[in-house]
Amino acid sequence: MSQTPKRILLIKLGSLGDIFLILGVIRDLAEFSGTKIDVLTQGAYAKVFKRSPDVAQVHIDNRLSRLNLGYLLSLRKTFQDGSYDLIVDFQNSKRTAFYRRWLAPNVSWCQLGTLSPSEFSSDQTDSPVLAKFQHQLTAFGIKATNLIEGSLDWLCETSSASERVKFSKKSVVLLPGASARHKHKIWPYYNDLAERLIVQGIDVFVVPGPDDMEQCKTISGELLLNDGNWLNFFQLAGVLKEASFVVGNDSGPTHLAASLGTPGAALFGERTAQYASNMQRKKMVAYIASELSDISVEKISAVINET
Repeated sequence: MSQTPKRILLIKLGSLGDIFLILGVIRDLAEFSGTKIDVLTQGAYAKVFKRSPDVAQVHIDNRLSRLNLGYLLSLRKTFQDGSYDLIVDFQNSKRTAFYRRWLAPNVSWCQLGTLSPSEFSSDQTDSPVLAKFQHQLTAFGIKATNLIEGSLDWLCETSSASERVKFSKKSVVLLPGASARHKHKIWPYYNDLAERLIVQGIDVFVVPGPDDMEQCKTISGELLLNDGNWLNFFQLAGVLKEASFVVGNDSGPTHLAASLGTPGAALFGERTAQYASNMQRKKMVAYIASELSDISVEKISAVINET
C-alpha cells in the first residue's frame, strides 16, 4: 500500500480453537495502523475480542445464508460504514472471497484464500496455520511478532479458582472435555492420572465445560467452578495462566493454554492428528497415538514430573 492504513478490519469467524490461536495478531495490526482495530466474528466469540485493549468495535456475522438479501445488505453496510483502508481476512474461505468480490470490492484486502496451511512453514512456529497467517501478513508489510509469541494476559481474569491454583505448590489442571459431537477426542485415563499425581503430592484441578460436567465429577481432584457453573473464557484463562502444567484434549481450552504459554500436554488420536502441529507452540507439546488409549498414564506422569 502507498500509505499505512488507519482503519483496519480483522475477519475471523471461528472456530474457538482458531480464535485462541490468532489473538496475538490484534496487537500486530494495532501497532501497524497506530490505532485500535475492528473485528468481524460470530456472536459466540464477540466477548473474547471485546476484551482486547486493541479492539475498538466488534461486528457480528453469524454466517447466515447468502440467499438472505437483508443479511447481505447489512453486512455490506458494515464494510462501507467502517471506511476501512484494509481488511485482513484470517478466515480465508470461499465465503470471505464472496464478501470481497460482492460486498467490499473497493477496499484493500490482505487475503490468501483457501490455500492449504500444509503449503506453509516457518522457523518461528511448528503450526502451519500460524505459518500461513505469518506469510499473509509479512507479504503485506505487517510484522507478525505477536501473532507467534504475543502475550494474552489481557484475557486473564483473577477469580477464586485462579487463586486456588496460584497458591498451590505444584498444580496440574486437567481439561478432559470435548464438545458433545467430539467424544472421540477424550483421553480415557484422566482419573488414573489424577490419582497418581495426588499420591505424589501434586495438586490436581479439573475444569469442566458445558458438555462434560458429569464426566469431570468422576475424576479425582478439585473441581473448579464459578458459583456451581463452569468458568467463563476469562476465568479459565486466569486459571490456566497460574497452572504449573495442563493436560488436555484437542479442544478450545487446550488451545487457550497453548496460546497463554502454559506448559502442557495435548493428547491426540489418529483421527485428529493432522491438527496436532497447530497445538504444539510455546510450551505446549502434542502427543499422538493411533488410539488415545495408547498414550499411557506413565508417559504423561513422567512428563509432568520432569517439568
